[in-house]
Amino acid sequence: MKVLMFQERFVPRVESGDKRHTIRRAPVNPVKPGDELSLRCWSGKAYRSKQRTLRQEVCSKVETIQITETGAFLDEWELNPDQCEGLAVADGFASFNEMQDWHRTAHGLPFAGVLISWVPTPNGART
Repeated sequence: MKVLMFQERFVPRVESGDKRHTIRRAPVNPVKPGDELSLRCWSGKAYRSKQRTLRQEVCSKVETIQITETGAFLDEWELNPDQCEGLAVADGFASFNEMQDWHRTAHGLPFAGVLISWVPTPNGART
């Protein structure tokens, strides 16, 4: 089982099943379609509190993603502006500009990583 941790700002959308993917740096131990995912957050201060399981899902797809100063690419296909906005909103940001700013601050641009997707089950197991 692969554990994916989420910031508090994303927790309501993960719990509800509205958030169906996450953008991450390419992990050393890659996630693959079919892998079981444990979607979690910290119950308090990061690394100093217990982890809380939000949902348990199964990975449906992993795509490469690149976020640049001018746009985004999924599996080397350039997204148009509307697709960039849709990607950002689906990932829990207000806009593509907000998502770019977050990645610029957290990782620097251009950012290269993976988009990990899952199809939410009706009652993603919560503990």
